[in-house]
Amino acid sequence: MWRPRLLITAAHCLTAAGTDGRVDAVAVFPPGAEVRVYSDTGPQGAATVAVRQWWKADGYVNTSRLVQPNDFAVIEPDADLAPSGFTRLATQFDLARWAKAGSQVEHVGYGLVAAKTPTRGPHSISLPLSGYRPGSLLGQIFSTDQTEAKGLCPGDSGSPVFRMEGTSAFLLGVEVGSNSACQEPPSSDLLSISAAAVGYLPVLNSALASAGYPTIPGAPQSILAVARNRTATVSWLPPVVSAEAIVGYDVLDARGVLACQATATTCTVADLRDGTHGFTVR
Repeated sequence: MWRPRLLITAAHCLTAAGTDGRVDAVAVFPPGAEVRVYSDTGPQGAATVAVRQWWKADGYVNTSRLVQPNDFAVIEPDADLAPSGFTRLATQFDLARWAKAGSQVEHVGYGLVAAKTPTRGPHSISLPLSGYRPGSLLGQIFSTDQTEAKGLCPGDSGSPVFRMEGTSAFLLGVEVGSNSACQEPPSSDLLSISAAAVGYLPVLNSALASAGYPTIPGAPQSILAVARNRTATVSWLPPVVSAEAIVGYDVLDARGVLACQATATTCTVADLRDGTHGFTVR
């Protein structure tokens, strides 16, 4: 749950097999709850909310049990469910840095705990982030490494992937598929694939606007730095996506440390040491 009235999941959890059309019904369980038992006539108990609208990434079609490109979707119920536990989305810079460091990220889901062994309650697992591939043929994805004894299983699709740093929880995206030890026979390539939420801003912004939340700007464009007398003047163009939502910019040095801030599209970094310097803008 990303906002009180928005849920992020895998698109294949919401689309009918062999189509790009939505399924007839979805089930959403309260955080930490046991899986409810379902019958041929539907769920036990009355629903407290209804799905008002849904969005999926362009180009997704549920045509295979293998991972399909752009497997990412958002649901908007017609009422708030509960506060979100996430501080913010992980940026592309976060993902690249954590993948390079092999940082641990958390998966939480309702999938099998072993081959043919279901679970009624949610469980979590910590895995190293092994790659971030925003230009993949599968879309904007990242991967985590598994072992024969530790990994994701069928039923975990659509579950959140996040990283804790102090008291902050950064949402990376949702798990969409894996070659896991729960398979029979198990795969030799024990890799988990997830959709990176930040790569699907058009989908997210459509949902945010519909639900009445502020939209998220894209990345600044055409960043340029000009050095002169131990200073660097950094300039850029506004992002293409949701530029109207911007309230300010941060310029970060190569270590990721804040160097200067601006409300316009230029900023000067002073008192630099001799040498080479690099900057990013957010």
